[in-house]
Amino acid sequence: TGQVTDTFTGLPITGALVEVQLSGSASVSFYTASQNNAIVGSALTDANGEYLILGLEPGNYTIKATKCDYESNAKGVIT
Repeated sequence: TGQVTDTFTGLPITGALVEVQLSGSASVSFYTASQNNAIVGSALTDANGEYLILGLEPGNYTIKATKCDYESNAKGVIT
C-alpha cells in the first residue's frame, strides 16, 4: 500500500500508474534473476492517491509511479 502525491503541493495524484519491478539480483520464487526489472505488480491510484498491490513475496523491488503531465518518480529498493 502507499500514496502518490505531488512533490510541490503535497496533494494526492489520482489515476497514476504504480508499477512494482524486481530489482537488483532479486530472485522471487516464480521469477529468476534473468528477469530483473520484470513488472510483478501494478495498480492505479484512487481519488486519495492511494494504491494497493497484493501478492508480493519478500524481495527487492523498485516502485515507479507515472502519470501524464507529471514527472515519473521511482523509489529505491523496497524489501
